[in-house]
Amino acid sequence: MYTRKKLMEESGSIVYRQGTDLFSMNLISQLNIVENEEADLVEVSGIVGKRADEETRRNHNLLEQAEGFGNERPGSYCRTEVMIDEEYEEISEYRCSCEEYMRSEKLCRHCVALALSYIKKTEEQQDKIPESMIEPRTIVSATSETAFSKLLRFYDKKERLSVMQ
Repeated sequence: MYTRKKLMEESGSIVYRQGTDLFSMNLISQLNIVENEEADLVEVSGIVGKRADEETRRNHNLLEQAEGFGNERPGSYCRTEVMIDEEYEEISEYRCSCEEYMRSEKLCRHCVALALSYIKKTEEQQDKIPESMIEPRTIVSATSETAFSKLLRFYDKKERLSVMQ
């Protein structure tokens, strides 16, 4: 599972902090996650930046279809895509329409914010797994303390019931 720690290692502390700021301000819209389980790849895309009304976003999408990446005005919002390789726990591809990415083609804060959205979704899904469905090997890979705590309480309760009977 791709983690925040891996993301920070890949992006560096400054870009990671900037991406965390964008993420915490909830500036991600049109989040789309497509999983390719055969290849262990996850494509995450969305718009990162200032909140825009629906009409502005619709016009933005029409612009992108006509002209592709790279048309954003400074201070607006960016179309961002990140490909996460779950097997190797790394970002294998990324692109963003921001000037920073266009200049350097390095992982930018928008890519980090988008990757954090994916990480949050996977953590939420992990927390929603019914305890009865979790196999012992899953306990070892659980990344969420909440899910792990639930598992411990479940098995502790089960143990107490079997002792009482």
